[in-house]
Amino acid sequence: MKKIKIELEEVLKYNSTMVVEVPDEISDEHLDDIWKRAEGEYGISNVSNTLSRFGIKVIQDSGLDPNSPSSTQLEITDVTEMEGEQDVK
Repeated sequence: MKKIKIELEEVLKYNSTMVVEVPDEISDEHLDDIWKRAEGEYGISNVSNTLSRFGIKVIQDSGLDPNSPSSTQLEITDVTEMEGEQDVK
């Protein structure tokens, strides 16, 4: 019986919504900078923390469930026949 190693790439996508209160003293230009900083974060809780550091209060979020992505995409990126008793790495 032959052994075949299959390499997979899976991409998960999550869609979330937040409602925030922004202090009046934060300019639109500064707010754009804050949004860019928040976009660099990983996960909704880190985004919330970043926003709060700038005085932006999260009053509602969609309560993201990490077990329920909005969509997934799976691709087999490589198929290789294995020789001998090699272990998958």
